[in-house]
Amino acid sequence: MTKTIAIISLWRDSQTYIHTSLNQLSTQEYELGSDYSFFYSFYENDSVDDTSKILREWLEDRQGILLTQKLNHPKWESVPSITRTEAMAQYRNICLYALRDRKYDYLFIIDSDIYYDKDLFKSMIHLIDNNQTYGMLTPNTQQNVSDKFDLNKSTSYYDSWALKDLQGNKGLSFSYNPFVMTADRRKWDRSLPISVASAFGGISLVRGELLQEKKIIWNGDFGCEHWYFCEKIREMNYSIIVHPLLLAEVRHIHFVRPDLFLLIVDKLRLIQNSLRKNTLQNRLKNIVITFGLYIFNFLFFLKKNISRMIKLLI
Repeated sequence: MTKTIAIISLWRDSQTYIHTSLNQLSTQEYELGSDYSFFYSFYENDSVDDTSKILREWLEDRQGILLTQKLNHPKWESVPSITRTEAMAQYRNICLYALRDRKYDYLFIIDSDIYYDKDLFKSMIHLIDNNQTYGMLTPNTQQNVSDKFDLNKSTSYYDSWALKDLQGNKGLSFSYNPFVMTADRRKWDRSLPISVASAFGGISLVRGELLQEKKIIWNGDFGCEHWYFCEKIREMNYSIIVHPLLLAEVRHIHFVRPDLFLLIVDKLRLIQNSLRKNTLQNRLKNIVITFGLYIFNFLFFLKKNISRMIKLLI
């Protein structure tokens, strides 16, 4: 029996890479063959190039819908802003709502500027079909920014803001291995799947029945919109999995300069986690590191808000 794959993707001023993105989807159709049918739910807003026209023409020979809006919204960068996450949650929910009357076995949520191998969909479907506790599966998405923790690595994990481990620790930014806890770091280094509280990585696979039965949505009111989405899946006793062997890639065109304050905070968190022995020396180190984390988190918060105020005044 043919299984159905639904695909959600957001687009805006995507003309420079849109043909590559659409060709990747065409390749997935070919690789999976006649055993699978595809339905696309695309959302585009405020483009000033031919993104909407190209998407409409591509969908002519396929099952799918293109939702377009002129909202005059600012063009968001990949920054941890509540205003941005609220908007991103709204856009994703529009795509999801368009699928409300459709039955599908799998839902892929894909950022339109992500690069991935021709076998990725097949590998992800195989893993989720053979692991009944997996509710959502995400890849090891690396970006072309070198690892600031291990100088031998030329790339780093991309979506550290969406990533939270089961203890609530956020992912390390600009690190090939994005985990803080020793057990998770060892699993990553051994290429083993890791159960987390939240993740995305620019592309994810969710069991279709979870969204259709419980009407799970995104919510960006409390931070990254994927935190809430993943929380609702976990409340149904399913796992969110990051798999190091599932590879995807983000290729930044412009140079990315890591934030010094963020790097210091992450390095302090990593050192703090390594102080496992309950010795007097380690307790003193932990007190100093905790104090340092408070200071640098405050400075990071202050810097971010000053930058925001300057942008508003310009």
